[in-house]
Amino acid sequence: MLRLLRYRILYQTAALVGLVLAAKVGLHALGWEFIAMSPLHTSIVAGGIFILSIVLAGVLPDYKEAERLTSDFTATIDNMYEDGMSIQKNYPEFESTGFREALTSTLAAFRDDIVHNRRKAYEEIHEISDALAQMELAKVPPNFIVKLKQEQGALIRVLLRLYYIQRVRFMPSAYHLVISTAAIVIGVLLFTNLEPFNASAVALALVAFIFIYLIRLIGVASTPFHRQGATQDDVSLFLVEEALKHLRGDESDQKDQADSNPHSSL
Repeated sequence: MLRLLRYRILYQTAALVGLVLAAKVGLHALGWEFIAMSPLHTSIVAGGIFILSIVLAGVLPDYKEAERLTSDFTATIDNMYEDGMSIQKNYPEFESTGFREALTSTLAAFRDDIVHNRRKAYEEIHEISDALAQMELAKVPPNFIVKLKQEQGALIRVLLRLYYIQRVRFMPSAYHLVISTAAIVIGVLLFTNLEPFNASAVALALVAFIFIYLIRLIGVASTPFHRQGATQDDVSLFLVEEALKHLRGDESDQKDQADSNPHSSL
């Protein structure tokens, strides 16, 4: 069932094309095809596809940026984690448990925020400052702390950019123009008298499929992240999931080692 839902854009487009064909059959039966075929029809269809292509080209850069920023956010969290573990080895007075938990909570909140349109990760990132303050008390060199604070700032920049991409549609007026253009083109073809009728119906179905599918694709690309199974075109978060397993797995391994060797810290 989940696999079928991933292709719902195709199914929805096919259903809408079926409605267009049904309308064409009805108009043909009623004799309401009062527009004569002319070379202008070719220009109308080509112009409509051109407009859709421009809007789609404007949406894709944000979609690609969302893919890059997701990996950048995950890589920064992982780098901060490794730095924290290294600092603990060299400065035993620093307890890394709180730092690790803050990073894990930030990454988990980041995943939930961009999918479910929440705003918890922003607060979680600022919670990392408490762990950095503990580093100062543990007499960790300032240059190490400054590096981590810079990476904390980078997390905020990436997060805010992804919030914007996920919520704001690229040029809403252009999107309305695309819908209007598609409606005009399909409407003109519906009322155009094309002979033979079977060939005209196939041509209408192809044009309608292209326009409707492109509009749906623009809508999906405008919102790069969706709930699991909503669409196969959403930006994958597998790197985030793997990083969470890494952070939590290392924590479990360290606990197991401590339990198996209770005198290791002596």
